[in-house]
Amino acid sequence: QRMKNTIVERHDSDLYDHDKLPTSNGVRTETSLIKNQNKKIPLNTTAIATTGITSWRIPRLLLNFISVSPHMLTHAEEQLYHGLKNKYTGEYVHIRGDNAIWTVRSLCSPDNTTPIVLIHDFGCASGIWIENIDFLSRRHPIYMFDILGFGRSSRPNFDQTNSINAETKFIESIEDWRIVVGLQEKFFLIGHGFGAYLATLYTIRYGLFIKKLILLDPWGFNPRPDECQLNLTTPFWIKLLAYFTESWTSFSAFRYLGPLGDVSLDSYDLVQN
Repeated sequence: QRMKNTIVERHDSDLYDHDKLPTSNGVRTETSLIKNQNKKIPLNTTAIATTGITSWRIPRLLLNFISVSPHMLTHAEEQLYHGLKNKYTGEYVHIRGDNAIWTVRSLCSPDNTTPIVLIHDFGCASGIWIENIDFLSRRHPIYMFDILGFGRSSRPNFDQTNSINAETKFIESIEDWRIVVGLQEKFFLIGHGFGAYLATLYTIRYGLFIKKLILLDPWGFNPRPDECQLNLTTPFWIKLLAYFTESWTSFSAFRYLGPLGDVSLDSYDLVQN
């Protein structure tokens, strides 16, 4: 009942054992964090579309560059979580604006201990904590979610003309998520990079629910520029370049690189750092 407003698609991580997979009409189904793959994924949860091109028409390597889908993202996440020792559930948490936040939650820690909420960095998803969650969940319930616009969560449009409105949308989405999940007690909030920036903004507005704020390599805490730097003007060619590339991010290049896009990616190990 605690998650009564969330989608019913959930799957305990102990079902990752292929000997325990659910069956349909006597046929063993594929491992999944989502219990029923036939259920629709929220329409705006992924900006990647399936091309519908069959593999026999073009070389498989080329297909890897252009044929990706939400289901491929789901499968990749399942492979990532397959080696976890503790039990976890994954589910979509529905919030305002017809948005859905993909959430992974541990099941092994006592309910009377302080929960830990983890917010990932820019360009990442909840899977970035894979090296840490088994260790952290020994003593605390763990909640991880994909920030709006990342991973398996919804990708709504943000106000590109007003940064305050964009920040507010992120902050309120986190608060909506907390309410639906049912986190009424104080919790430890850990943010990494961009997630640390959002965690700080959230704590400023909703600090009543935060027991301790932990920031890892946080954004937004640069030293104040001196007067000389403040008086510098941006060259025209830089402004022109920014205008033509404003709808692009560094991840656009990773998408076009296809299977080669992950060669330089690495994860942040909270246990070691």
